[in-house]
Amino acid sequence: MNKMFLHSIRLLLISLAFINFANAIIPASVDRSTPGLGQSFTLTIDASKANSDPDLSPLNTNFEILGTSTSSQTSIVNGNVSSQKSFIISLSPKNPGKQTIPSITVGNDKTAPIAIEVTKPNAREQAIQKSQIFVDTKILGKPSYIGIPFVYTMKLYFAVNISNVNMADINITGATIKPLEKSTQYSENIQGINYRVLEQKFQITPNQSGNITIPPIKISGSTMTDDIGNDFFAIPRPRPFSVSSKAVAVAIKPLPSGVTQDEWFPAKQVMVSENQPNTSNTIKLGQPITRTVTVSAVGVPDTSIPNLNLVTPPNVNAYPDKTVANTSTSGNDLLATKVFKVAYIPTQAGTITFPETIVKWWDMNTGMQKTAALPAKTYTVLNENGKAQDTTVAQANTNNTNAPASSITNQVTQQPQALSNQKNIWFYIAIIIALVWVITILICIILFRKKPVAIDNKAVETDKLNSEKKAKDMVLIACKDRNITALNTALIGWATLHFGKKIYTILDIKDISGNIALKKLIEEFNQTLYKGSSFDKFDALAHEIDMLAINKAATGSEGLKELYPK
Repeated sequence: MNKMFLHSIRLLLISLAFINFANAIIPASVDRSTPGLGQSFTLTIDASKANSDPDLSPLNTNFEILGTSTSSQTSIVNGNVSSQKSFIISLSPKNPGKQTIPSITVGNDKTAPIAIEVTKPNAREQAIQKSQIFVDTKILGKPSYIGIPFVYTMKLYFAVNISNVNMADINITGATIKPLEKSTQYSENIQGINYRVLEQKFQITPNQSGNITIPPIKISGSTMTDDIGNDFFAIPRPRPFSVSSKAVAVAIKPLPSGVTQDEWFPAKQVMVSENQPNTSNTIKLGQPITRTVTVSAVGVPDTSIPNLNLVTPPNVNAYPDKTVANTSTSGNDLLATKVFKVAYIPTQAGTITFPETIVKWWDMNTGMQKTAALPAKTYTVLNENGKAQDTTVAQANTNNTNAPASSITNQVTQQPQALSNQKNIWFYIAIIIALVWVITILICIILFRKKPVAIDNKAVETDKLNSEKKAKDMVLIACKDRNITALNTALIGWATLHFGKKIYTILDIKDISGNIALKKLIEEFNQTLYKGSSFDKFDALAHEIDMLAINKAATGSEGLKELYPK
């Protein structure tokens, strides 16, 4: 019995020895046992015999890890070589009072817990930090109705070097928020102190009426300051900082009475314009008519612009292109555009009319419902012989588009029986013409294979130059008349021919033109279109357009291509 007891004790002691060997306590220390809240201190772990990195996850509960590094040192004394490896962790306490740095595992080893006491910063230290770093927020414009976004800007001012800057997520009950463009940096002097400013704009879209609250924006990071101790040299230490803005309450109005959600298109200004390369109202059968309609709005994003219902006339095939939308900012306002492009091909000679296009919108400035419209436009379609078909029947069909099918059937059945006989005769004539046409095509193919047809490139190029000259003349006339709307349409038509690519808005001219003076004039003219500012540089604009045409004629260049094509 005694032997069994002694044997058990011996096994227990051996097991404890193995456990102590497998989990040895390795040295760890801190440079300060009483750091202040908002200050940093250093935890050093001696890991000369460790083959892995320490597990720092237990520190995340009560401390913020600002950075980690390693230090290695080798020394030779009396021929004996020794080396030391240390892990250095920079920490910042999250809470004041007595704290414990937990045991850190390094491979099979651990550190012992270390007790520290975190002191609160005094009023002087808080005042110094606030003067060096602070955040300011502001609402640009005036929030109004539900669904209408507004711009919210955040500015971080700092007069010291900062790093590891992080902004907490912003969650707004009753609204969505997203960044607008990229953040910008610049300098600003306030009461004799030079600050660097980091500015970020946000778009906030309320999705419910009533009062909504924008919570404080919280920003944290580290500053680099010099702590001078007993040593001769100053040691820079990272100090964490945390600043926040004030909460902002915003009142949002519901939809106006009598306006449904489907009809809700609010804006500060709306403009509808159309660019048609067809300068003549007379076209040939089969010739396409391309309509490019642009809806521009101030104060809302492009998602607020409704889709247009472009009516297709009878005897016309429609081929819509992909809608192009864009949102940008100008000062405190959003600028949105939506471009609708449709190609129409008439299938019958006669007269076709594109009806008036009306866009209803709500003027946020006056609180009234308004409309923007494109006037109706009529084309005469000529057949192969250059003649228009009798338009009486076509007009009747157009006027009876909404008539019941039975009335249309009655009109057909009331025609004389002779009409049926005429159809039979024309049927046989059409077959004979078709046979002759096939034979003619076969003969042309044989002749084409024997002798290639030469293309008069010079004639084609001359037609292009003549078209561009006419488009340029339209720009010059609009400048002379000081007609803003006509000038906008003429500029788009001229630029499409001059640069050899499709232009949708005048800002596209600014993007691809290499003429600095023209870029500036286009920017000012765009402000006139969408913000109602004055524009009196018609002569300068006409001069630049005229000079571009002269230079192109002299050099044969088609204009400056885009550096980054869209």
